[in-house]
Amino acid sequence: MYTKKINLEKEYVLTVEEFLQAVEYNTLIDYDGYGYPVKNGYADKNCTIIPSEFDKIPLDATHIVWFGA
Repeated sequence: MYTKKINLEKEYVLTVEEFLQAVEYNTLIDYDGYGYPVKNGYADKNCTIIPSEFDKIPLDATHIVWFGA
């Protein structure tokens, strides 16, 4: 559930497409950190995303807010 408001100016946010491309090119790997899916400026903190589990990104998510390790 998307309940945590994110600050686009202070947090590192990628579009889902940018995230998937970074995973494809190994720019982001599991050791780099984790993220949460985002929709309409709100993150779902109950759904942790790591690069190797990119298939867990909800279909309605538009962005990923990323937290580096």
